[in-house]
Amino acid sequence: MLNDYLTYILLTLTGINWPDFSAIKLTGESAAFGLLVCFVVLAKLEHRFPHLKYPAKLWRKSYRTNISLFAFNSVVISVCSASALFILAERYSRYGLLQGISGPWLRFLLAFLAMDLLLYAWHRVCHHYDVFQRATIFRES
Repeated sequence: MLNDYLTYILLTLTGINWPDFSAIKLTGESAAFGLLVCFVVLAKLEHRFPHLKYPAKLWRKSYRTNISLFAFNSVVISVCSASALFILAERYSRYGLLQGISGPWLRFLLAFLAMDLLLYAWHRVCHHYDVFQRATIFRES
């Protein structure tokens, strides 16, 4: 049932005449700048319209923790060699679930949404089970 529904959605989305964005050349510098701009805009929006109001001391601690995690993750990714990951992705990309979708932007959008759903499900599992919740409490404190 779910598989039939997903197949219907994918066939519907692949049948749409999507615009061709292949003429847009995205360099590493422009992508990094775009991500930085998005981060700054979202941080300002979060600061201006917070979901929960925290004292300034807690905000500073939160930013210190997140920046430290970002630096640690950057080092780990560098050590794992992102180029090796790209080689693996290039070698096995034709075996993916989204292989039947010809539009690269649509494939990117669906992959992004699937990854976001997976991370949300993982987050919910971490809050539901005690073993994972301890790690989540440590990370979010």
